Order: sequence, then C-alpha cells, then structure tokens
Amino acid sequence: MTLRLSCAFVAAIACLSLESRFGAEATTGAPDITEFQIPSRASGAQYITGALGRNRPTTGFYFTESQTGKLGFVAANASGGAHIIELTSPTRDSGPFGIAGGPSAVIWFAEPRAQKIARYDGRRTEEYSVGIAAAFVSAKGYVPPVTSYSDLRTQEPINPNPNFWFSSASARIIGTVSPSGEIQEQVLPTTGCLAALASGPDGTVWFTERGGPFVGRLTPDGALTEYDIQSGAVRSIALALPQPNSRRPKACDDVSRWADKSKLETRPPNTVTVDRLGTAWFTQQWVQSLHGAAIGSITRGGVIHLYRIPTQDCAPGDVTVDFMRDGVWFTEFKAGKIGWVSEQGAISEIPLPDRSAGPVGIVYDGQSVWFVEHNANKIGRLFMPRLVF
Repeated sequence: MTLRLSCAFVAAIACLSLESRFGAEATTGAPDITEFQIPSRASGAQYITGALGRNRPTTGFYFTESQTGKLGFVAANASGGAHIIELTSPTRDSGPFGIAGGPSAVIWFAEPRAQKIARYDGRRTEEYSVGIAAAFVSAKGYVPPVTSYSDLRTQEPINPNPNFWFSSASARIIGTVSPSGEIQEQVLPTTGCLAALASGPDGTVWFTERGGPFVGRLTPDGALTEYDIQSGAVRSIALALPQPNSRRPKACDDVSRWADKSKLETRPPNTVTVDRLGTAWFTQQWVQSLHGAAIGSITRGGVIHLYRIPTQDCAPGDVTVDFMRDGVWFTEFKAGKIGWVSEQGAISEIPLPDRSAGPVGIVYDGQSVWFVEHNANKIGRLFMPRLVF
C-alpha cells in the first residue's frame, strides 16, 4: 500500500518557505512523498543503509527491525512503487539496530541484545559475538565523491577493507570485526560512553558520546580528539593501536542525568556522518545558546559550527550526506519532518503526511531520500523534482 502526497496540499506554507530559501527556481515541482508499509506489525524499524560496489545486486536499501529481530529490504520498481521483504536474523530477539553498507554489497548491522555483529552478503547472515551490546557499525572503506546516480551503483570504496567498526552505548569501547570473526577493541578514555560513529575519507572515525555534549575523532595513527560542543574546548590524547582481547572497563551509565533538558545547557549529540571533505555532521537535540535543536559540523581543522533548526523541539535523529550537492539530510523524530542543511547552514524542513510518523534512519541515493518511519511502521521516500540547492 502506498500513499502519495504533494506538500502543496499538506503544507503550502512549508513549500513556500522551501522555495523562498532556495529561490524561485529552486524546484520545478512539489516534493513527492511515498510511503511503504512494513509487513511485520510493530517492527521497531530503526536505521537504513544502501549496499555499495559493483557487486550490488539491485537498487534497494536495507533497514533494521529492533522488535522483530529482522533485516528488511526495500527496493523501488519501474511503476514508482516498491516492495519490501524481511529476513529473520539467526539469533531470535537480537534487537537489530545500527546498520551500514560496505564494499561488494555486504551489509553489517549491530545486534545489541545478542551482543553480536551480523554480516549479510545477499545470500546468508553470519554473526560474530563481541561480548558487548554494540549499537552502531560503520565501514572502514569510504565511497569517493560521485557525480551521477550510476556512479553510486558501480563505485567501490577507496582502499576497501572488509573490517567494520563498532561502538557500544554502554561502554567506552570502539572496535573492529573482520569477516573471519577476528575482533579488536580499543578502550577510549572519553568523557562519555560511545554512541553513533562514522568513517571519513582519510580513515578517521568520528563518534558521538552519550555522556555529554561531546564528539570524538580517532585517526588511523591512534590520535584521539574530543570536542566539547558546548564550550568549544578540545582535548587530545595519543592512543596505542587497537589490541585484541583488551581488558574491558566496567559498563557506564551516564545517560540518565541528561534526561531533563531544563537542567542542561546542551544535550549530547545523536548520530554523525562524514562528507567528502572530511567534515563531520551531527544532530544535536538541544543547544541552550540556540534555545533549540541544531545540526552541527566539525571541520578537519577542528572548527565547530552549530545551525539552529527552525522547529524548536523537533528531536533530530539520523543524518546522511547529500553527495550530489554540498549539504546533508536529517530526520526530525518529534516534528515528523525531513530536513536539509547546506554547507553554509541554510536549513529547510519538509513535513511528512503523518506528523507523528517518527522518522529515524535516513539515506540518500542520488535521486531520492529514503527514511524509516519508526512510529508509523513504514519506509518513506522523498523525491524532489529537479531540485537545485
């Protein structure tokens, strides 16, 4: 079942706002939003990603279902619709969460309830026990800038490496797992527990922290830098390379003290992504100085920028790079909107048909934005006809 809706009917004011921000010639048509129902009820769908590389079998996207223990796949068809199939994880009730696409169309996803990392190659799923509730994963390989949709389907990451990074929201640990199951971990003396992570073009890994307004950066040579989004302070520590079977610290729980935003100056950041220039982009659910939610960025040189989102308490979630233009897309969980921000900080918001849909994960394929509607139990697609930013 699909639902098509032009924002001309849903939110004429929003369309006018979008056009006013980008100019009268920004788009020749209204945004087209299509929604696809996930077969399993109350699937708890979370994050979404695309497969990468020349071996990519078809145009489609994989998403996690935290409540059903399944990996979903959605693919568009020639008629403008899409079909969804679901694959059950070998471990029941594993709680699939973070997900990322890697070289040769391999998909990796975290199973925090089972304390495993899973690898799906299009034929079968293999699981690797990491002994910790890993929440997010990220590829080591990086897709170089592309200029067309066809390039995305055929381009392999630079220096492709089958190993994947993982992080845990309950510990200060970052690690890698190889296809053969070899696990390496590094304990990071960060202020807070690690949350989301993303890798950049130079092999640097960026991550967010749940213990405060901090974003971290770990370089291939083991240099750790922690950025305080609130004060702008920078803390640097040199680390040894990851060691196998490293001793783990006690689990940390530093989330509860950040539950009441009225007592905060700035809330912890949520997810993070990295653009072609190596700039890290992240979502910030509350910044006291801006009196609202924000999209932030940190350049390779360590310059921090914060851009206030027009909708004050929108709860921005996931963020993804728009590799065809200079900017990023992001979701607004509470507001039921999809947002876009340029490198210069100009922000536009597009409302969804159901404002309570609860968009979480998001990915861009060069033509459309695909996103997970957690509350509505749907996968959404946003197409902007001839959109030029």
